[in-house]
Parts: sequence; C-alpha cells; structure tokens
Amino acid sequence: MASSNGLKQDLGVVQGVGLLSTSLLGTGVFAVPAIVAQLSGNDSLWAWPLLIVLVFPIAIRFAALGQHFPNAGGAAHFVNLAFGPRLARVTRWLFLSVIPLGLPAALQIAAEFWAPFIGHSRVVILVVQMLTLIAIWLLGSRSAGSSASIQTGIAVLVLLVAAILGGRD
Repeated sequence: MASSNGLKQDLGVVQGVGLLSTSLLGTGVFAVPAIVAQLSGNDSLWAWPLLIVLVFPIAIRFAALGQHFPNAGGAAHFVNLAFGPRLARVTRWLFLSVIPLGLPAALQIAAEFWAPFIGHSRVVILVVQMLTLIAIWLLGSRSAGSSASIQTGIAVLVLLVAAILGGRD
C-alpha cells in the first residue's frame, strides 16, 4: 500500500516497535546479558526484559513520529525536522560510522553465541560469520515488513525465554 507521499507502507505499529526495539538493543541483546551473567549469575535473566522495557518507550515514540511524519529517512529525518539539515547530516554519518566497527563485532558475537554448539575452531567460526552475513543480506533484500516481522519474533522469543528461565528460580 502506498501512502499519500508515495512511500510504500510495509510496517504496522507492532512491526515498527519490534524493528526499532531490536535495532536499539542491537548486539546488546547478547552482549549485555552475557556480561551481567558473569557478574550476577541467574539474576541476569532479568537483563533482557529490563532492556526491552527501557527501550520500549523510545520505540513507541519513533512509531508515533513515523505515523505523523512518514519518511524513509528515519531518525535523520526527525533530526532534520527538529534541528535542521546540518545535524541531520551528522546523524546520517553517525549511523553510517557504526557499520565498519559494528558489523564485525556483531558477526563475532553471533558466532560466539553458537560456539558451544559448533566448536571454537577459527574456520568454523569464520563459516558461521559468513553464513550470518549472507542471512543478513538476504533478509535485507526482502521487504521491511518481512524483516520487521522476524525481528519482532526475535524480541518476543527473547522475552519468552527470559520469562521461562527466570521462572525456574
């Protein structure tokens, strides 16, 4: 469905919130609870729901902004509306600057997440990283709605796992 401004609207509010929540949490979904687990043991299961609860209001606000100001520019568009083109340009560059460092770190975290199941061999880890990169590329080549649905499912799954494991204490 196309909106009045010509943008194809693939995302509903739930998908938008799910997409933004997992984007804001990023690799923190894996890294922060792992660090907390080392420090606090079983109490670390509260880290995932707590992170999601803290990010949820931001995601809701972005969803509302997206409904009122539909634009494919995302956060940079909202910064442009509020503060002008100079800070919007800075925002775009900040988002782009994360890629060279963030993507390899995310691939390493993803591979290490699977390491207990597949082994710690450098070759195996590299293969998992490449497969993860291919999966990300394939997911990115689909519609925003597909990606948002999968990421919303991941967020719900993380909450369910944390609730189930947290209830075992």
